[in-house]
Amino acid sequence: NFAMIFDAASSTLARQTRRPFAECDMVRKNWLAKYHVARDAMQEMASQEGEWVENQYGRRMRIPDAIYITPDHNRKCRINYPVQGLIADVVKRGMLLCDEYGMDIPIQAHDELVQDGNDPWPKELATIHPELYLPFEEHKEVYWK
Repeated sequence: NFAMIFDAASSTLARQTRRPFAECDMVRKNWLAKYHVARDAMQEMASQEGEWVENQYGRRMRIPDAIYITPDHNRKCRINYPVQGLIADVVKRGMLLCDEYGMDIPIQAHDELVQDGNDPWPKELATIHPELYLPFEEHKEVYWK
């Protein structure tokens, strides 16, 4: 699924999974048909023109100049940047929310927040984006894993 949300080609899927091209091509076509809303959103993002793309919070991200990248890379940047930028903004807003609750500021590890301590996590983290439910899971460990 992760490769598909960035519109991976069948050849990329075959190379990454070490599965036959025909199998990956069939899986890709089935995924695009089943998740047609995601497919349409990717096509819409890829078709936009201009030097910038925006994520759902309105943060603008500059697309590299065409002289430095291929048209396919440009297309993938137009799909990838808004998604990655949105996740980064969600994590940042989560950190700010934790700070408002007086928690020791947690650290960010990719798309996760990690804290050292036993402060309860704010329940509002699950609804930090108005249109997306972000399932929030809490794991407590004595030692770092």
